[in-house]
Amino acid sequence: MAKDSGRTTAAAAYHWVSELYNSAPFNEIQDRIQLDTELPIENGFFYFEDHYPDSHLFAEASWLMEKKQPDFLYIHPMNVDDDVTNLLRIQKNTGIGYLPWMHCYQRLSRCAKKAGTTLSLRRTME
Repeated sequence: MAKDSGRTTAAAAYHWVSELYNSAPFNEIQDRIQLDTELPIENGFFYFEDHYPDSHLFAEASWLMEKKQPDFLYIHPMNVDDDVTNLLRIQKNTGIGYLPWMHCYQRLSRCAKKAGTTLSLRRTME
């Protein structure tokens, strides 16, 4: 829908998102990083291991926002509860540490505010 409306797209997500929208089966070498494509998701970083750190994923999402400035960005973390808790604990205890996911969230919040809407993070329970 986004591309049909002339909007740009990006994703930092698990590999099956690439399979759903761009191409299947996922090739770990060719499909891991997709930039400036003509595919439904034009720019993306796709991971393929369950233990891929969410801190890395949010850093990639932040890079996509900064460099590609998509109109629609899909972020699909796998371990957000564990990683956020651990990162917050490290930063609180040491007073140092860069939290890429927080930078990403702050940028999303600013974009949402400019669009006249609010942004909330919600945990989905199965």
